[in-house]
Amino acid sequence: MTKISLEQAIQIVQECYQSKHYKQATRILQRLVQHGVQDDRIYLLMGNEHYCLGQYQLATQAYLNGIQIDMNSAVLHANLGNAYVQQELYDSAIDSYIRAITLKPDFPEVHINLIYVYSSTQQMENAIRMCGQVLDNRCNSSSLQIALKSEYTRH
Repeated sequence: MTKISLEQAIQIVQECYQSKHYKQATRILQRLVQHGVQDDRIYLLMGNEHYCLGQYQLATQAYLNGIQIDMNSAVLHANLGNAYVQQELYDSAIDSYIRAITLKPDFPEVHINLIYVYSSTQQMENAIRMCGQVLDNRCNSSSLQIALKSEYTRH
């Protein structure tokens, strides 16, 4: 049996993900974790796989495991927020999105998702304030249209 590097394994998983072979990708990632490989990219990909399979609690756990490895990953925090939204855990989603924006202020998708959550929870003052930040950041017109419609997007 030929050993492959972590980079090769991640590349294979990304190809599975792009081909929508989520279960196969998840099995590969679980093997890496079982062998003690600790890399935030593994948990990001694992969370994404679970998310695409509608397994939001498992996605949440994967993202949290990734955050334990890299607390400064804006993408992990943003995707954690997305998983929380799917579980209607809006306060947790807001916290995750704010953390992602703090780490990466120029992350328009997260701003848009935060507007959606604020709107969904009737926090209109916060939603309006966030719309103002989107405008201040001079997002492109398609991002602005999405923000104004308060649609949730998954990055």
